[in-house]
Amino acid sequence: MTTVIKSGSDGNTARVDDKARLHTFSVVQPQNVNSGREGQTFFIRSPILNLTSESESFILFGKNEDSVSWIIEELTTLTGVSAGGSGELSSRYVINPSGGTLLSSGSEVTPINLNIGHPQQLGSKVLSGVEGSTATGGIPIEPSMIVSDQSEKKFTGSPIVIPTGVSFAFSITPPTGNTGMNVQLDIVLFRDVEI
Repeated sequence: MTTVIKSGSDGNTARVDDKARLHTFSVVQPQNVNSGREGQTFFIRSPILNLTSESESFILFGKNEDSVSWIIEELTTLTGVSAGGSGELSSRYVINPSGGTLLSSGSEVTPINLNIGHPQQLGSKVLSGVEGSTATGGIPIEPSMIVSDQSEKKFTGSPIVIPTGVSFAFSITPPTGNTGMNVQLDIVLFRDVEI
């Protein structure tokens, strides 16, 4: 037996079959596209930082102070040519760092709503670091190697979910012998809201 549901205003129908499945016509739209239209997608960019040593520097800290989780859709590391350096550089993350100079004296970064003009803001604390900034404590994630001639590295695999109250810090370690290299981090994320 099949049940048909018919709209009284425009005649559109939906059908429930004998296995309790609902059949309708629909428009499918990825969550990130819909989030952008609804003002829920944000862009975070660290300032360009010139690293003048081969030591690790934490360049960005982010904390979700929002009422919903964040879904990081894209994370891009941008690196310039290293002066004096040879070999690979590396990046790493620390989840929920508890201290360090990045947290105590970092500069505030304002996330940008990618639906330009939309009033929604991101409930966040985002800080950028300087040469030698540190992040201590928390859960370190193993470093990821970046080939030195790879000026842009995107992480676009499975989305990264940052629940409310969780924070992260991101670092770059230039190649051995580095005396000057520009670095930057771009993040595109959306708020995980029911739209």
